[in-house]
Amino acid sequence: MFEAITLMVLASVIAMQWYTIITYKERFERIGRIIKKIQQTKEDKGHTHKTENPRIIQGDMDIIHKGQKATVQALIYPRKMK
Repeated sequence: MFEAITLMVLASVIAMQWYTIITYKERFERIGRIIKKIQQTKEDKGHTHKTENPRIIQGDMDIIHKGQKATVQALIYPRKMK
């Protein structure tokens, strides 16, 4: 009797797992696609956090003085203003 109950419980657990996998597979795939799309759109927007400050600002800088123009590669280390 004990063996029959154990076998039925084991079979029901396996059946529940199979049902869960079949039922929710499409939902998990759909959620995965949505998350992937959100990650791609967030990467396209760039850095969106306002609490973090840049440590280094780098780029080309044009300096114009008395009609003459000089282009330099700028590397700026911003400090916190009080």
